[in-house]
Order: sequence, then structure tokens, then C-alpha cells
Amino acid sequence: ITRRDVEIRARTMRAEEALAAGEFPAGPPPWAHDTFHHVLLDGPCSAMGQKPLLSWDYTQKDVEDHAAYQRAFLVAAAKLVKVGGTVTYSTCSVTIDENEGNVRWALDNLPLKLVDARQGVVNTPMPGLRGWA
Repeated sequence: ITRRDVEIRARTMRAEEALAAGEFPAGPPPWAHDTFHHVLLDGPCSAMGQKPLLSWDYTQKDVEDHAAYQRAFLVAAAKLVKVGGTVTYSTCSVTIDENEGNVRWALDNLPLKLVDARQGVVNTPMPGLRGWA
């Protein structure tokens, strides 16, 4: 076991315990609930997909730990966004656990709904850009 393994597992255990208790792992954010119209959550991730790598030392458990840690951020984002606002969730990872899995978890456990990101974003007229419609 490496020091990194211990740090990742400790961070994940704190996040899981806090989520189970309905708390934030590092204490509450400094803003009140329902503060923001939009929250951009670029969560801490395993970075799988960020760039091509010739070797990889993460295990499946490491990826699962990252996904669990990200859920604490999703909980915070859901509390901070106003009713009717948007939470945009992104990672630089390509793992299902950290992306589709966490989106499914958020839809099942938080007062969020999935919207098509192309609506109002990609279809918004952008002067100077051709082919966006």
C-alpha cells in the first residue's frame, strides 16, 4: 500500500461518512443554500481520459473511490443551486463510474433532473461560428 492509496481511501471514507450523515466532508460551503442560478462542478477525478498514458497505476477501487468522493461535491452543488437553476457536472475522466454512474446517482438521490445540454447552448446563435444550428 502506498501513501497515495491511504490518502485516497481516507478522503473517500470521510466523504462517504459525511454523505451518510447528510453533511459535507470538509464542512459546509461558505454560501447559503439556494444561492446560485448556475453551478459548474468540475469535480476532482482520476484524470483517465485527460491525456494518453503509457502506463496507469490506478485500480478499479481507486476509480470507485473517486466517484464516491465526487458525490459529496454533487450534494453540495444541488444544495447551492436555486430551484430552477442548473448544475453542470464535468470531469476529465472517461470512466463510467465518474460520469454516467454519478449522473445516475445524482438523479436518483438529489433534487436534480437531466436536461439536454444542447438546448440553449449549442443551438444558441453564435456570431462568427458556422454550422451551429
